[in-house]
Amino acid sequence: MGKFTIGIVVKKGKEIKMEWCEILYGEWKAAENLYRAGRALLVLLVFSLTAGWVCSADPAVTGWSEDYVKEEKKGGSPVLKGAEMPAENSAISTLTDEEESVPAVTEISVELPLSAGTVPTESRISEETGSGMIDFPTEKDPVLPVIPKETVPEQPQEPENPADIVEDPIGGDAGEGVSLVVDGFVVDESGMICGVADMSIVSDGCIFLPSDGCTGIAKGAFLNAPAGIMEVYIPSNITYISEGAFAGLDEAEWFEAEGAESYYTEEGVLFAENGTCLLSFPAARIGTYKVPPQVTRFAADAFTGSKLDTVDAMACVLTDTGNLPESVRLLQMEKKQ
Repeated sequence: MGKFTIGIVVKKGKEIKMEWCEILYGEWKAAENLYRAGRALLVLLVFSLTAGWVCSADPAVTGWSEDYVKEEKKGGSPVLKGAEMPAENSAISTLTDEEESVPAVTEISVELPLSAGTVPTESRISEETGSGMIDFPTEKDPVLPVIPKETVPEQPQEPENPADIVEDPIGGDAGEGVSLVVDGFVVDESGMICGVADMSIVSDGCIFLPSDGCTGIAKGAFLNAPAGIMEVYIPSNITYISEGAFAGLDEAEWFEAEGAESYYTEEGVLFAENGTCLLSFPAARIGTYKVPPQVTRFAADAFTGSKLDTVDAMACVLTDTGNLPESVRLLQMEKKQ
C-alpha cells in the first residue's frame, strides 16, 4: 500500500514541470517578437532622420522643390526660373536663349531624282515643332527637254512577183540606171541579162531565158547562178550575147538557141558570126570534140571550165584560139610558110 502512493506523487511532479516549460517558452517567444519589431522601428526612424537631414542641408534640392516654376511658351519648351539655379543646369538657360534667336520658319529645298517619263507635282511637307514650322517645298514643275522619238526606217515590202523588184545597178555608179528582175533574171536598163535574182529558176536541170523584157546577155551573167544547170534555152528575142556570157555554168551539157539570125546551136554547141565563131562550149562534156570546118576562131572563155581532153581542129583553119585552158589538148593543122 505504501509503494502505490509514492508512484502517484512522482507522476504528478512530472506533469507540473511540463506546464512550467510551456509557460516559459510562450513568454520567450512573445519577447522575441517584440524585440524584432522594436529593432525594425529603430532602423526606420534612423533612416527617416538621415533623409530629412540631407534634404534640409542641400540648397539645390530645396531650390528645385520650392522656387522653380515650370512655364510653357509658344513653342512648348519649358523654362525654369528661380533666384538660385545650380551650375549644372546653366546649359538649359543658354539653350533657351539661343532658341529665341532662331527664325520661327526655315525653308529647305529638296530636289528629288525624277524617273523617266514622270513630271513632279508641287508638294509641301510641313512639320510643326516647338520652335516654329519647317517647310520642305519642292520647286515648280521643271521644264523637261523634248526628246525626239526614234524613227524606224520602213522596211520595203517584198513583192509577190519577183519581176516587180527594182534593184541597184550592177557594175555601174548609183544614179546611172536601175536594174529590174524579169522572170528571175536581173536585167539592166539596156535590156541585158546581167545576173540571177531567183535561185529557183532551175527546173529539172534546165533554165529558160526570158522571152520578153530583155535583148541580150552580158559577160559573167551566170557567175552567181545556182548549181544544177545542165541545159540553157535561149529565145529568139536575144540578139546579142557577150563573149564569156555563160562562164560559170560548169555543169552545162547543152545550149539551145531558137531561130536567132546571128546565133545558132549545133549538137548543143553555141556558134556566132554565121558559124565562124565558136561562142560557148558546154563545160560538162568530156572526151574529144571535133570542131566544124567553118570555124575560124574560138571566143574568149568559150572553153572555160571545160572537162574535155582534146579539141580536134584539124578540119579548120584557126586564126584565134582564145584562152583555151592548158588542160585541153588542141589538134590543128600546121600553118604553111
